[in-house]
This record gives sequence, structure tokens and C-alpha cells, in this order.
Amino acid sequence: MISAAHRGLVEAIEETLPGATWQRCRTHELAGSAGHGGHVGSSPWVATLVRTIFDQPDANEVEAQFQRVTEALARKLPEAADHLETAREDLLALPHFR
Repeated sequence: MISAAHRGLVEAIEETLPGATWQRCRTHELAGSAGHGGHVGSSPWVATLVRTIFDQPDANEVEAQFQRVTEALARKLPEAADHLETAREDLLALPHFR
């Protein structure tokens, strides 16, 4: 199941679909990461960089690209890197879904 990270929604999924795997919606996460861009001009750069995480051929490369992206963000926009790192487990729960 893929959805926004609204706590009530995630709890409802867990309650009604026992054993279902949940992943945070990438679109919502991109919007959140872009919002931490520091200023409007950097937001498209943040969103584009984050999208590269999921444009990888396999789960191992997704993990590696996630690390590269958070390191790049940490140098320029540490708040965006922290935001992304906080969402890591939720975003990478199902890397094989595209």
C-alpha cells in the first residue's frame, strides 16, 4: 500500500489490512523535500535530485543513490537532507515498485 504519511491513514491501513506493506507516497515526499529547499529557486533542484533515487535499475542502486542524494543535499541544504533522511525507511520500503 502506498499513501501519504498521515498517521491516521497509516494506522487505518495497518488495522484494516494486517500484514500489508506500506510505503510513503513519493509525490508527497517530493513536495515536502522541495519545500525544505531553503528558497524557491532551489526547490526544482531538490525535487529533480530526489527523483533520481527512484530511477535506478534495482534496490541496491536505489539505496546507493539515496545516500548520494542525501550527501549532496547536506552540503547545500542540510534541512532538506535531514527531511529526506527522516523519511528514508518509509520511502525505501518497496524500492521494487515503480
